[in-house]
Amino acid sequence: MNDLMTASPPGAGVLETARAGDQTIVLRARATAPLRLLCPRRGASAAWVYASSYGGGLVGGDHTRLRVDVQPGSQCVLCTQASTKVYRCGPGKQCRQEVEASVGRDGLLVVAPDPITCFADAWYQQQQSFCLQEGGNLVLVDWVTSGRHARNEVWEFAHYATRFSIEYAGRLVVADALVLDPAQGPLRSPYRVGRFHCLATMVVLGDQLTPLVDVAWQTQTTDTPQQHSRQIETVSSFDGGVILRVAGMSTEGVFRTLQQRLSFLEPLLGDAPWSRKW
Repeated sequence: MNDLMTASPPGAGVLETARAGDQTIVLRARATAPLRLLCPRRGASAAWVYASSYGGGLVGGDHTRLRVDVQPGSQCVLCTQASTKVYRCGPGKQCRQEVEASVGRDGLLVVAPDPITCFADAWYQQQQSFCLQEGGNLVLVDWVTSGRHARNEVWEFAHYATRFSIEYAGRLVVADALVLDPAQGPLRSPYRVGRFHCLATMVVLGDQLTPLVDVAWQTQTTDTPQQHSRQIETVSSFDGGVILRVAGMSTEGVFRTLQQRLSFLEPLLGDAPWSRKW
């Protein structure tokens, strides 16, 4: 760890998992402040790793970079301890997070963090890239809340941007981006986020997962959105996977939808994301 602290810039982390019999072990889990990686023993076949930060959130100038390597046949669930809070940023200050991950054949990476919550005047940018070998599998959840309702902070941040790309067997299959910036117009406009307080995107990709999704989601049909609906869901497919998008008036409602949609993972992982939280 001392070598990492002296050789790596602040906020740098590396996580590597490998298959050992019928279990997944963590070969490396190292990080420098403000990034932290926690690896509790859960008695499941997958490795569960929780990303966190010192101080409970990101402050202006924080920049974290995490590299993840899921070796062939191993399973890794990457979560967070709580919602990632982005505190108020002073003039010229920004917060950034980057994730670069690779998944080997028959490997599985589940990225299921709690949502990003930006305080008033926060500036946040996130970039995630995933490279899957043929036979690799990925579940990605990317979501954001409108802010601290108790402080009457609703979409009051200065800038929020998230983008991710997914390559499968050397071919780009998904590229997605969301930018919410009040400089481009009021965020609460009915033509932007309107009445909604939580936005989520979920991607499920891989030969091990798509058959399970086809079966599990057949009974979770989404009703046609009605005017003034409290929540809207859309599901679209692409070669080898599906994308779920949810816009909801409550974070709890969006969470319940995500949790229900991911229930098919429990037999594979021995547990389900967020099963001991919320």
